[in-house]
Amino acid sequence: MNRLLAIAALSLLAATASCKRLEKADKAPPAAAPAAAPEVTEALDARTLEGLGFKAAWGAPAPVRRLMPGASRNGAEVIYADGKLVSLGGDQFAFVSQGKLSDAAHIDAGALSIHYLKRTGTGFERLGAWPEFRVDGTFGAPPEWTLRTDLTPAPALLTEAGGVWQGYACSWSGLIELTPEKPVVRVESFPVAYDDSGAKMDERDARAMQATVLPGDKGRSFVVRYAGDRKAEVTYALFGDRYAPTTKPDLLTC
Repeated sequence: MNRLLAIAALSLLAATASCKRLEKADKAPPAAAPAAAPEVTEALDARTLEGLGFKAAWGAPAPVRRLMPGASRNGAEVIYADGKLVSLGGDQFAFVSQGKLSDAAHIDAGALSIHYLKRTGTGFERLGAWPEFRVDGTFGAPPEWTLRTDLTPAPALLTEAGGVWQGYACSWSGLIELTPEKPVVRVESFPVAYDDSGAKMDERDARAMQATVLPGDKGRSFVVRYAGDRKAEVTYALFGDRYAPTTKPDLLTC
C-alpha cells in the first residue's frame, strides 16, 4: 500500500510540473515580426535622400549616360552623376540633376534635367520627367543654378552659364519656375557678367560688369542691377507666361 501511495504522489508531482511548464510556454512572448523596409524620414542624411531621389528620377543608380542631342559629334554622351532635391511643398519634390558632356568641344553645352517626385514611405515615386530641359554652357559643362523663392510664386531655378571667347568672358542667366504641374521657362536668357581683361594688352583698357538679381513685386516683376563699367537697373515684368525687360540699356556683352 505504501508503495502505491508513493507512486501516486510522484505522478501528481510530475503532472503539476508539466502544467507549470505549459503555463510558462503560454506566457512566452511571440516571435519577432520580419523587419520592415526603413522609412524615409528627415533623420536620413541629405546624401541618402538624394541617392533615393536619383534612382526614382532616372530608374537606376548613378551614374546615368544618355545620348546628347545637338552635340558636335555623333554618339556624344551626357553623364548624370548626382542631383539635388528641391521641396515644392507637401510630399512633392523636384530633382534637379546636371549632366556633363564627355570629350566635349568648346561649342558643346551641358544639360540640366528636372524630374518631379512624390515622397513615399520608402523613397520617392516619379511623377514627371523633363530630361535635358535646359541645354547651355561650353566645353560640355552644365549650367549652374541657385534656388530662388523670392521671385516667383513657386520656387525657381536661376541658372547661369557662359564661357570665354578670345579673352572675352561672358555669362548669361535664365529663370525656370518649378510650378506644381511642370517646370516653366520664365526668362530664356539675360546677361549677368562680362570681363574683357583677357583680350586687352593694357589692363587700364579692360572693362567688366556684374549683375545682381533682386526681387520686385513677387509673381509680377523682378530687377536686374548692373555694376562695374556699366551701371543700370532693368525691371523684368510678366507678360503672358514670360518675363521681359521693360527697358533696354546699353550693356557689355559678348
